[in-house]
Amino acid sequence: MTSLTIGMISAACICGGALLGFALQRLLPKHHLSKEAQDMIKLAVGVIATSTALVLGLLVSSSKGQFDAMGSRLVQFGANLIILDKTLAEYGPEAKPVRDQLRQSIEETLRRIWPEERTGGSTMKVTSAGTRSTPSEPRCARSNR
Repeated sequence: MTSLTIGMISAACICGGALLGFALQRLLPKHHLSKEAQDMIKLAVGVIATSTALVLGLLVSSSKGQFDAMGSRLVQFGANLIILDKTLAEYGPEAKPVRDQLRQSIEETLRRIWPEERTGGSTMKVTSAGTRSTPSEPRCARSNR
């Protein structure tokens, strides 16, 4: 079921419950329709609404915490890969096959994790010094390495 289907079913149930309540109102005895009974029902509905808001707030907070933790782990993993690549680059041309294998395995992992975002390969290129640079870096930043 999609979220749209679940939302439509929920809205239909809520509207159906409201219509059923209006129909049953005529069948209730008069003492259930007094001002005190209505105030008690308003109080109960307020408690239920407050509890629901609290639960939804905790759910959103928990989801955001999980999202932030996953983002932090991805950034740390990327930084570790960059450090590994730069360390291998210091070994010179002998490490080129290992660096190429590292790059291919990273690209395969990214395709497996995000298959719908096909970018056509890496936009990084190997410079003469053996380090990689991105095309978005300024030219002067690349030449200062």
